[in-house]
Amino acid sequence: MGTRVRLLGSPRLERGERVVPLPKERPLWLLSYLGAQEDWVSREELLELFWPGLEPSPARNNLRQLLHRVRQMEGVEGLEADANGVRWRAEVDVRLFRQALARGQWERALELYGGPLLEGVRVYGLPELENWLEAERQDLQTAWGDALLSQVAQTQPSPSVLERLERLLEHDLFNERAVQAFLHHAAALGQFERARELYAAFARRLEGEMGLEPDPATRRLLEELLRAAPPQAAAYRAQHNLPTRLTTFIGREEELSLVNRRLESGERLITLTGPGGMGKTRLALSVAESQLGAFAEGVWFVALAPLSHSALIVPAVAEALGLSLVGTAEPKTRLLEHLREREMLLVLDNFEHLMEGAELVLELLREAPHLRLLVTSRERLRLQAEWVLDLQGLSYPPGYGLEAVRRSSAVRLFVERANRVWPQFALTPQVAPAVLRICQLVQGMPLGLELAAAWVSAFTPQDIAEELERSLGFLDSPALDLPERHRSLRAVFEHSWRLLAPEQQQALAHLTVFRGGFDRQAALKVAGVGPPALLALADKSLLRRTPSGRFELHEVIRQQAQERAEASGVLQAIRQAHAWHYLALAEEASAHLRGPEEAHWLERLAAEHDNLRTALEWAVSRQDAILALRLATSVHHFWYVRGHHREGRTWLERAFGLPLNDIPPRLHAKALNALAERAKDQGDYAQALQAQQEALDLWQRLEDSAEVAGALHSLGTIVREQGNFDQALAYFEESLRLRRELDDRYGIATTLNDIGVVYGYRGQFEASRPYFEESLARKREIGDRRGIAYALGNLGQVLSELGEGAAARALTEESLAIKRELGDQQGIAVSLVNLAILALQQGDLEQAWDHLEEGLRILYALERRWSIGVVLGSFAELALRRGQFERAVRLVGAVYSLTQAMALSEPPMSPENLERYLAAGRQHLEPETFERALVEGKGMNLEQIVAYALQQSEVGARAESA
Repeated sequence: MGTRVRLLGSPRLERGERVVPLPKERPLWLLSYLGAQEDWVSREELLELFWPGLEPSPARNNLRQLLHRVRQMEGVEGLEADANGVRWRAEVDVRLFRQALARGQWERALELYGGPLLEGVRVYGLPELENWLEAERQDLQTAWGDALLSQVAQTQPSPSVLERLERLLEHDLFNERAVQAFLHHAAALGQFERARELYAAFARRLEGEMGLEPDPATRRLLEELLRAAPPQAAAYRAQHNLPTRLTTFIGREEELSLVNRRLESGERLITLTGPGGMGKTRLALSVAESQLGAFAEGVWFVALAPLSHSALIVPAVAEALGLSLVGTAEPKTRLLEHLREREMLLVLDNFEHLMEGAELVLELLREAPHLRLLVTSRERLRLQAEWVLDLQGLSYPPGYGLEAVRRSSAVRLFVERANRVWPQFALTPQVAPAVLRICQLVQGMPLGLELAAAWVSAFTPQDIAEELERSLGFLDSPALDLPERHRSLRAVFEHSWRLLAPEQQQALAHLTVFRGGFDRQAALKVAGVGPPALLALADKSLLRRTPSGRFELHEVIRQQAQERAEASGVLQAIRQAHAWHYLALAEEASAHLRGPEEAHWLERLAAEHDNLRTALEWAVSRQDAILALRLATSVHHFWYVRGHHREGRTWLERAFGLPLNDIPPRLHAKALNALAERAKDQGDYAQALQAQQEALDLWQRLEDSAEVAGALHSLGTIVREQGNFDQALAYFEESLRLRRELDDRYGIATTLNDIGVVYGYRGQFEASRPYFEESLARKREIGDRRGIAYALGNLGQVLSELGEGAAARALTEESLAIKRELGDQQGIAVSLVNLAILALQQGDLEQAWDHLEEGLRILYALERRWSIGVVLGSFAELALRRGQFERAVRLVGAVYSLTQAMALSEPPMSPENLERYLAAGRQHLEPETFERALVEGKGMNLEQIVAYALQQSEVGARAESA
């Protein structure tokens, strides 16, 4: 049965009716490169693409291994190789597509083009291959577009032709030939409005992205089309009073499309809400422009900001429409009569200070059935007929990545406005992080971005970001064509503040104590703000309700309202209430973090992490050591699971730096235990041992056997990481004895697990197995999800050492799934490393790299130096399997560096493996090369070690895994 290879679109093999997925990563990349070529590809070319920088001998060996793997795959036929080159004799759609193009078979070519080459597939770590794939994708897509246009030129106008051209413009947004072809065919079909809409959308994109206008030939084509259109289709050119835009409209593509669709579906009343400065008017004008020609009586803009009373709305609308109200009829009656049978769109801009006029809006809708209303307001009208779109800030990426930053709407707006005041401004890699920080500080607010961009002629983006971090009051503008209420963020807020009733002003001021959002119960208990006030503030766009039911304050509003609250002196008592409220939450959560509800409570604490930080800062600033220590000890387990080791340790140290008079001994001991755990996680064993020993002494004086057992257990984990296994076992066994006496089910299960770990480190896997099995059974019995995950992972590691690979993988993958569910970062990293070890045992070097890379990145972010040392052993093993002996020796040197930095008695890997890596290096390397690599590794700091392990693997060693 013949096999067809599909590389255009989602890659796959087709064997008759059966679809066989193509393999992932390197095998797919090789097949795709070969499939895109018409004939033989030299081995040298493949070696340069797939193993750049590697010595020829191991590179050729890797290619042989990769070819062998590919030949074993289902459906892969016709792969040929000789001493000089490789080719794939198969029916590949890329080749057939190019052949159809060469023969002018446009329809055949269009049938073959299923989408971009390797759609959804990313090549990483191989720069030349990445460049080839990107260029090939672009070349094939351009060829498809040319084929489509060639085919359209030979085809009679039809709806399907228009659909094909629209599809082309989805992929190639600025293809003006496609726009011209669409206008030509649409005119022939009489689809004048569809042609006008497509042209208007193209013109907006061209101006917004490039600051250009359509080609004169395209504009002439549109004018010819409109002249040929019936009178009602061309009338839009004069049927509006929209103001001329002086700056480009950037972003809001999704919102613009959504509002247009609602209008086209028949929506009568649409209100764009949001805080001042969110771009409501800009969006409304863009919607209005895109609707030109869609309404027989036109699109009309009514500016309400200058009006002082709702009674003035009728004259303002009449003036915008050019309607005279002179006569005997009452003005509102005259307006309603004028609108009654007219099909038009009215844009009512800035309605928030005229809320009494909502009744008039309702009358307009009732009396004029063909009228549509688009309203902008900081407050919704609260009419049943109203469809509300609440605008938030423009989008920006959560983390730094130059391309993601360049594409984001917030950054594009900043750059465009910055270019207006300083044409030399460019988004370089040096300034991009500061521009992203500005976007984050104003939370994407368009006005905030424009005001910040106005300063680039005098300040660098870094300077602007630093000023904003001190105060958003830095932002104002001298621009004379901005409304007074938009010349600073303070002016924007003042306008909204004046529209609030006194009790609403008080509620908003009280809510500024929260950070990162809050729920309804917290608002009432802490700030005394009930549901009616919350809903009123949300309706006025001063609060945002999230899908989860929480409320959020935009940072601009929070800062400005807080200034008002500070001036009134009301916040001290509310901040105290805030701290005690979140202490109660933290202590309640702490009681549930070692059982079946752990995942739920971890998420609760994650949602309130900013409020917990605020409460801690308040406690420290007030020198309230008891409050600070209670908060820190309650949250420290959350910090551990979610990987906030440094932050947790910092808070604990700040709390211990306060006057500790009258601290209850139990609280003191708990805080010492928490500090010891966080210090251990960062590899500071001296502080960890000192703090934990002090905690043990306190618990012994208090004669609390349960806590003594816990402190002994913690001491065991510290000395175990130092390599002192005998002492660790003594601590664990004493802890287990006490816990069995107390029937502490959780404690027993936990200590059993850690005893098993000690035996595992000693290489006594048969001895460790029953400890893990009993721990797992007990953890399942009490419903401790995280404990189950750790026991599964440890048992899986033992089974892998005992040769039960399949069972080991199943247990480890189950462990990883639970840890991902809990967000346990350190646990995730450990499971990934265990999976990498299994992959190494099975010879799957590619999979091993993937797991090691992800695991090391997590551990580095957590600053887990001891665990990083363990992982480096697996990186050295991987290097050895690839024949990279110099790299393996350098990694061993890096392990020695970490061992010395942490003052460990032994390196965090088995002596047998350590010696095996060094022996292999001595055997395959010249003595001076061996010594140089070892010394270089020993001279690295933590940052250099991690960069070497990752960067070297991505660029060179990773490519050797095939």
